[in-house]
Amino acid sequence: MRDSKGISMISLIVTVICMILLASIAIGTGSKYIRESRSNDRAAFVSVMSNAVARRHADTVLNSTAYPYLGYYINDSVIFEKIFVPKVSEPIKYENGIWYVLDTSTARELGVKEPEKYIETIDISYPEIVKVALVDYATGKVYLIDAKASEMSGLDSIISGPVVGHDHRYVDEINYPNCTEPLKCADCGFILKESLGHKYDADKLPEPASGDEENAHYNRQCIVCGMQGGYEPHDFEYLHLVKNGNWHHRAYCIICGYEKKYGIATEERCTEVIKLPESDSERTNNHIRSCRVCGHSVNEGHNIGYRRISESMHEVYCTNELCGYRIRREYHVDNDNNSKCDLCNSDIVSYSYPQLGIVEMSNANPLSEEQKYVAKYGDNISLKIIADKAIKKETLDITIAGQKVPQEALVTTDNKTWNIIFYLNPNVAIPNGNIAFRITCESMSGVELPAPVTSPSDGKRVVFDGTAPLVQYIQKVDRIDEKE
Repeated sequence: MRDSKGISMISLIVTVICMILLASIAIGTGSKYIRESRSNDRAAFVSVMSNAVARRHADTVLNSTAYPYLGYYINDSVIFEKIFVPKVSEPIKYENGIWYVLDTSTARELGVKEPEKYIETIDISYPEIVKVALVDYATGKVYLIDAKASEMSGLDSIISGPVVGHDHRYVDEINYPNCTEPLKCADCGFILKESLGHKYDADKLPEPASGDEENAHYNRQCIVCGMQGGYEPHDFEYLHLVKNGNWHHRAYCIICGYEKKYGIATEERCTEVIKLPESDSERTNNHIRSCRVCGHSVNEGHNIGYRRISESMHEVYCTNELCGYRIRREYHVDNDNNSKCDLCNSDIVSYSYPQLGIVEMSNANPLSEEQKYVAKYGDNISLKIIADKAIKKETLDITIAGQKVPQEALVTTDNKTWNIIFYLNPNVAIPNGNIAFRITCESMSGVELPAPVTSPSDGKRVVFDGTAPLVQYIQKVDRIDEKE
């Protein structure tokens, strides 16, 4: 009996749960049905109002009071863009005279029945949000939106009176809109249809740009209007040519194949420049010739030329006017004895340098004949020079033992015979051995010695010994006085 009661209680609980689940399903289904019904009803209301708006537009004559547009007239594009455009989920555009806001009362005026089920009455004194209809009389479009009474305060309430606006006049609906221009009213400029934009051929190969083919190419072209796009400057590659020994070049765009024009020609002379190699040894023999435009370059030897710079010398230089490098200076050469330089063709009128026939060095104050060619610190050295022609004193440059002989020590009466006395200063280090000397000079006509004189004409050299004596042994002796 107890088990039977337990089973009955369980059955009751299951039954109650099933009833609750069935009730929930029924409520959900009913709510969905109600929502769908309301959505369908709202769509039906929008359709009815749209038909009413379209009929009113069809019956309206501009500037007539017979069938005026009804509602709150939106007469400002700024207000339209700021307040109403954000409330609509699809793009809309302002046009003067066609956009209105309708509430319950204006909807009834249009002949819509029971509009209060879907929209409300605008009351300026009522601050809450109300449901209204935003309508476009020209197209019959209707949008149900939420709006505040304060947003309506700036609009014109029109219940009767003439419609403000005009009938649009579209001049060419066949050719407009096109790729770049919209279809718009010829009177007010209202855009009915926006421009279509270009349609480009995805497989278009680059071609020189029309009207600017010398500088650019394009890689896009509209298949509708032919408009070119994707402009880029040419990327030229140069072809080097040599004609009659002169450098030329041609240029081709590596992207579109355009061949550059130079006036009516397809090639031009290279703009040549020359620079020298960095290495001194290389620049003595070569220069680098290149084109400033096409970049072609070669190493080539100098064009050797000679030009006179003095009675005794000429300069070796590159005759290429873009180079002109001064290679070296050298003495004139007259192997055929015709008084003209064999290289620079300069007249050799007084080409003669001093011949130092006698150059003798000795100790100026020797204690004996043996010491005539030996010297030590504190001695005076005598240097005697006899030239075959006069020497400019200011050009006579003499060094003895690495020290320059001062001008006041150069003594002469005729500029041919020179007697020089030079003091070996103990305060200046002099290496032991032959005392070296070096002589350079010019003749009165400015002709230099071809090479410095460093050897005596008699072959005798003065030997310097700067080593102090070294006492190696001292013996002590006793003094013995003699007895008388």
